[in-house]
Amino acid sequence: MKHLPPFLRLLAVCLLACAVVSGADRQGTVVEVLGKKVKVRFDEGQAPTSGATLQIGSTVPGVGFVPVEGTWRVKSVQGDVAQAESTAAGAGSPAPGMMVLVNAAAVAAAVPVTRVRRIPKGPPSKASLALSRAVPGRDAAKVAKLLAAGADPDYAEFGGWTVLMDACRRGTAEIVEKLLEAGADPNAATTEGKDAEHEGMTPLMAAAANNSKAVSLLLAAGAHVDARVLTGATALHFAARSGRLDAVEALIRAGVGVNVTTIARHGGPGGRSALHEATERGNTEAVAALIRAKANVNQALTGKAYSGFTPLRAAAHFGHLDIVKQLLAAGADPNAVTTGDFEKAWIGYTPLHAAVKQKHAEVVRALLAAKANPNITDARGQTALQLAERGKRQEIIKLLRLAAGR
Repeated sequence: MKHLPPFLRLLAVCLLACAVVSGADRQGTVVEVLGKKVKVRFDEGQAPTSGATLQIGSTVPGVGFVPVEGTWRVKSVQGDVAQAESTAAGAGSPAPGMMVLVNAAAVAAAVPVTRVRRIPKGPPSKASLALSRAVPGRDAAKVAKLLAAGADPDYAEFGGWTVLMDACRRGTAEIVEKLLEAGADPNAATTEGKDAEHEGMTPLMAAAANNSKAVSLLLAAGAHVDARVLTGATALHFAARSGRLDAVEALIRAGVGVNVTTIARHGGPGGRSALHEATERGNTEAVAALIRAKANVNQALTGKAYSGFTPLRAAAHFGHLDIVKQLLAAGADPNAVTTGDFEKAWIGYTPLHAAVKQKHAEVVRALLAAKANPNITDARGQTALQLAERGKRQEIIKLLRLAAGR
């Protein structure tokens, strides 16, 4: 759609949006997820027949319906509840509460529905252009003067990146406050970006990654806490990744879904939670805050190349000992097995295999203390001990031999 002229893009988006909400696309809600199977509740009399194809996804403020990768086929129907199963390997990760549409063909043609921003008449004013320069210059007094002179607080450059987003990323909380007071939209969303993670991005997401004080200002101004980019990430993913504890806690207090996961798109991983983000980057305090908020410590990535990667698997790989201990104390499975083939040598790895491979002796010790099984074999038939022996990791070999009773 990007190659179309603006007026045709607007027409196409409107038509596609109508297709998504048309009466032919009966809507249901995911109520339970059991591996590749889902239970879906429909309004009375709206349940489909066996064999119908379902599309599962989320509605994103300012973006539209964003689907989970893959489709699900109805296996049985009892009253208004249908049971469906994924039709292909590597499907995305649905979650309770997600929207379900029956007419998958219409939906597939209609997504992603990107927000069409207001197109100003004529060229931007000199004041608006000056505002776009004053914001990253962190000059609050000049910003106030330009807004008083008529600068557009919603002025946006390529892709819908507004001055408010720029203030959240490169400016100050004071500038964010002045823009909001002038009427800047806290829920503006980008329509284009360098990748899927930057399409549908909002000021709250930009603030979550860069400016914790701005997060509170935006939430007070009505920012949608559960808005998602095209990958399915929320502001909490960005805050957890950056390790901004104040932002993580503010978003949790505002009711953000702590177990919202990303969508598998174009071969990339799905099922990534904010806990994955914090864990992989060693953000110990953010991990603790997410665990307190009941984040799923056993959430695994999905997709053919990445399936089975849990937060504990990541922490063990990177040697984040404190996080390993936190996750284990919260009930993380020390024997979860990786099945994805992103790195073929890792197929069948447990967190223990990963810690051995990366030579993290103290992580190995912590995993063994949590009853990690040293006798599980990977896809090549190797136990963690055999892997250690191949790498001549003497300290780890001693730990594993003791655990294996050898």
